[in-house]
Amino acid sequence: MIFFSVVWTIWLSRNEIVFRNVSIEVDHMLQLSLLRVCRWGSTKWATMFPSLSNIMVRGEALKSVSFLFPLYPPSKWISLELEVLKFNIDGVVSGSFGPAGIGGVLKNHEGKMLCYFSKNVGIIDALTAKLLAIKETGILFKSSKRVQSHRLLVEYDSNNVVHYIKNAHLSPVSFRGIIDNILAMFEGLDWQVFLISREQNTLADNLAKKGISIIRGITEYLLD
Repeated sequence: MIFFSVVWTIWLSRNEIVFRNVSIEVDHMLQLSLLRVCRWGSTKWATMFPSLSNIMVRGEALKSVSFLFPLYPPSKWISLELEVLKFNIDGVVSGSFGPAGIGGVLKNHEGKMLCYFSKNVGIIDALTAKLLAIKETGILFKSSKRVQSHRLLVEYDSNNVVHYIKNAHLSPVSFRGIIDNILAMFEGLDWQVFLISREQNTLADNLAKKGISIIRGITEYLLD
């Protein structure tokens, strides 16, 4: 399994380098290989391999994945209804205007991780970065086969973003375009955005911070 994981990661990285002229560090490839070993192993041999949720949040085994996921104490999971998904997201900027990253984690009703992303979104202001995190959420949710069968709860620790999404007419004029674009993307879908504390959003916050330094964004689907 390790052999195939490494070969698959090398092949995908080679395609990015050849066809997209992307620079990929060897350490980055190692991290992705280790994550894939865990994902594939826990799918077939659940008792032998730690789940990705445990690795990313509790740090069980494969300590080197801390490149993306430092060790946080597990937060209490509140079970959701069967057909409900929850996306925790965040966007951060170096300073008030500078290199920015976005990140997020999608979980099902049992708290199992379905998908995560960590991306660089250029040099922008903080509010734009936080809005782009919601836009990325919409893109991923609309591309999912669950889009018509599940309700989506988006959790954010930004009071301004939650307020502006719920009250677009009160948002600053300079941000009205991207907010209208986000609302149009989610139109017709069953979704809501909620405000949570920063302590409840540590994993998404870390993914967003790591996204600043990632040349090529990472989007990984963990469960189909």
